[in-house]
Amino acid sequence: MATMIDPRLEAALTADPTNRDATGDLGALVNANTTPTAAAAAAPRAGSTSAKSGLEAALRAQMTTEVPGRDKAPEGPLRTIGGWLSAPAESGPVTETSPWFTVSHWHWLAANDLVRQMPADLGPTFPHLFISESQIIHDLTEWSALDSTGEITDEARQMFAAVTGDAELTLYGTVLLYAHRREQVELPSELKEFGLDAAVRNVPRVTFAIGVTGQEVVTVLVNNDTVVFTRRHRRTELVPDAAAELRDLLDPTETWEPHPMTGPVTLPIDAVDQLANGADTAGVIDDQPDKDATDEERAADTARRKKIDKSVRTVMRAARIPTGAAEDISSIATATTDALAQVTMRTRTVDVPRGEPAAVAIAFLRDRGVVVSYPSGSGSNRHITYVSGNRSGIETGIEALRRVVTGT
Repeated sequence: MATMIDPRLEAALTADPTNRDATGDLGALVNANTTPTAAAAAAPRAGSTSAKSGLEAALRAQMTTEVPGRDKAPEGPLRTIGGWLSAPAESGPVTETSPWFTVSHWHWLAANDLVRQMPADLGPTFPHLFISESQIIHDLTEWSALDSTGEITDEARQMFAAVTGDAELTLYGTVLLYAHRREQVELPSELKEFGLDAAVRNVPRVTFAIGVTGQEVVTVLVNNDTVVFTRRHRRTELVPDAAAELRDLLDPTETWEPHPMTGPVTLPIDAVDQLANGADTAGVIDDQPDKDATDEERAADTARRKKIDKSVRTVMRAARIPTGAAEDISSIATATTDALAQVTMRTRTVDVPRGEPAAVAIAFLRDRGVVVSYPSGSGSNRHITYVSGNRSGIETGIEALRRVVTGT
């Protein structure tokens, strides 16, 4: 099986700092909490019954004395920074620099208004510092993200700005690494009652952002609490530069060949919806029998793919898709997907997307190659086009997505 993934993705996946190519990474979460004093909370409002009743006033005063409010409670082990980030109240001495940047470093910077918060596109993160504030300040200073006065350096500011919206074009994506699937975790029945089994992921994922500014291309990858930044100078026009970085991120050595196709295949949105929601065609095939599989397992896998093939061809005939194009779609639908990247976009030319929610998908199909799909049109005239996943195909997909986002 061919190996996908840029060493940056692999490093983010394994959290091994020795394997990553990072220029910088910052983050921090801090939370501040203001609570009315007990005296103010206990004071009766003017004109209220309590204000007129000496008995109630006496009882309220007695309760205030005997039942301390939140401000009288003992100090806890946590404090807050910036009104949203919790942090340890105490921190020990710093003895060494951390081996890698983390979400906590970014959160700390954001909570102190030094950079923007992590985009939601990079996934949910817990608003808590998992390392001490003194460690974070030490690390950021050592990495030249903070200067001697504690202010963020211009270089670091520009790096964070590029992946948080201050770029001519920003791609946000999630890579699902089906080939690295882990064993499913069985949760206790008590947790299943709350639906938490649906929140357990056994398919590793890495989120990323690619920001293209006037001078450089900045890439950031996030996996769990590990954050990896890389940077390079601009090489060409806007969309080609973004597409090249995306392809280099996913398959830097071009180990994966483009999936051979008769040509671009464009499907009407109704046909795409039928495939996406069909009993046999929904989802992707993300596993296949290994060399130790039994004959029964191999037969079941073959039957499953034949069933998908038949259902796909039925939808294609109903949509009057030519035979050659139907063959291409069937080949995609019946392949084993080793990895799938879904990419969205923001652009500086519009404040909010002008078109319908859309994304480019890049699928790595085992023994078949890479295929790209992208949207066009809107409403009932919306279409999805499938093309071979070479550099030209990815560039075409990014340009089509830009038109949808900007409404042009």
